Amino acid sequence: MTKKTLLTDTKLKKLLRADLSKQESHSVGMGLSVRVTPSQRQSGSVRPDNNLLWLYRYRVGDRATSPKALTLGKYPEISLSQATAIRDKCRKWLAAGKDPKNELAIQKQDTLKPLTVKQGLELWLSDFNARKRVNAEKHFAQFRKYIFPTLADLPLEQITKPMWIRCLHRSDDKWSVARGYTLNNLKQALRFLKKQGHKLDTDVFEIDFDDIGAAKQKKSSRAAVEVPDGEGNIEWDELRDLVEFSFNGKMVPYYQNLLQILLVTGARTQEVRLSRSSEWDLKRRVWTCPAEHNKVKDKARQAGGIGDIVRPIPEFICPLIESLVTNNPDGYLLGELKQAPAVSAWGGKLSQRIGWISDDEVKQHKQAGKPLKDHPKFFRFHHLRHTFSTALNELQTDNYAIEMMLGHALPRIEGNYNNSSAMKRKANLLRVWCSHIEKLLERGELASNVVSFGGSHG
Repeated sequence: MTKKTLLTDTKLKKLLRADLSKQESHSVGMGLSVRVTPSQRQSGSVRPDNNLLWLYRYRVGDRATSPKALTLGKYPEISLSQATAIRDKCRKWLAAGKDPKNELAIQKQDTLKPLTVKQGLELWLSDFNARKRVNAEKHFAQFRKYIFPTLADLPLEQITKPMWIRCLHRSDDKWSVARGYTLNNLKQALRFLKKQGHKLDTDVFEIDFDDIGAAKQKKSSRAAVEVPDGEGNIEWDELRDLVEFSFNGKMVPYYQNLLQILLVTGARTQEVRLSRSSEWDLKRRVWTCPAEHNKVKDKARQAGGIGDIVRPIPEFICPLIESLVTNNPDGYLLGELKQAPAVSAWGGKLSQRIGWISDDEVKQHKQAGKPLKDHPKFFRFHHLRHTFSTALNELQTDNYAIEMMLGHALPRIEGNYNNSSAMKRKANLLRVWCSHIEKLLERGELASNVVSFGGSHG
């Protein structure tokens, strides 16, 4: 029988050492009690403490239902105040129509197996990022570099703002832009996890670039076309260098084919790198870059489109595309899938490969601690798009067609127009552009020969 007494910590300590002959129960009130089981007497040694066990009795439903007993733990591991707090929590669950036994089991599971930082970021990458972006692996590599070495296996809920700052902060400027990207992706991941119901310290969202020594990527509008004065006198020397290198330069076939397609179409590097031969309709001479390979799918869909970027295949590069599709009918257009970091690294040295920046200048920048991207002649794959846009604007072509070839998201009206009759405008634009490229080569005949040659090595 349960004894109704006013229990205190003092009385509980006495019950631990009390000389009892049988089991007793002492009620705390509102369903909470402590059951005291006598210890086994041992001759020749000190008798151990009695066993005090906290119990909570309740009913799920009215008094016609059978009562349930829930074990909360032992005293003194769970104190009187802790036991009453658990009881009060159980009463709230009952009031909400929940079974305390189930709720405590869930709470215990979360405590024993909390979501770690690595598990949380992997959840974002698999359930969210990989479906909406093509750079999932790049983001994960940044997490591996900056976050996982110190925080990977720690409970996400326990990571504080200072802990995030310590793992991201560096005093040097070498990778300041990369740290900025990592911070932005981390915040996006944590917002996703918060919406999923995972607990975390929201102070992390207050961290800014200054806190971790990060910097924003400088916007570069470098183009291989110069307009040196206000009279409209255009210098095509750099573009001629670029064209000659793209078609005549010594490089592995993969990068020569990639470079030629980027130069002619104005496409993003990832759109060609991820392109499959099935995207290229040689009968209709149309390349359809699917939504999952480009960056504007969400904006395009909001404007009523499907997110694909459709470009004509100009006559100028048809021999190249035909050769690549023939050699790789069921796979990637370029014959293999190279990862983004490798392609980016190769393209990041275009300035040196073309001859615009010498090895001595590279050494000087390195010795001075200056990034090579600050050199006025620095040129990479993305600058091909600036060149495409600048050159075609200087040639006084159709501005909307330029934007559509670049795959930029257009306002709703232009976006709808893009879905209907824009192909003729794009095709006319490419005829002008390819004609200009041919003129920049030594002979127009040489251009088509080199294009075919590049394709045969896909």
